Amino acid sequence: MSINVLRMGGAFAGIIGSSGTDSIVLNNLKKGAVTFARAYSKPVPSRDELVGLSGEICGYLQTLQLTYALSKEEADRLMDQLQLLMDKSSD
Repeated sequence: MSINVLRMGGAFAGIIGSSGTDSIVLNNLKKGAVTFARAYSKPVPSRDELVGLSGEICGYLQTLQLTYALSKEEADRLMDQLQLLMDKSSD
């Protein structure tokens, strides 16, 4: 999965040594994507599990867009790719 991030946190987070909200959400997005990939690759994926995980991923993408860490175009691109996977899983 490739995510083009516009910005992450700021100098303050780096100086103090704490992570900014952006990096926490981005890490959660990555973990969610890995969990989704595991669920998706099962011989018989659970539709309910995939729907729940895709909802979480969309929430993370929207949060990153609202905090200007992702552009609208990038968030839309990633959500479109997620929707394609969801469409394929229902076949």
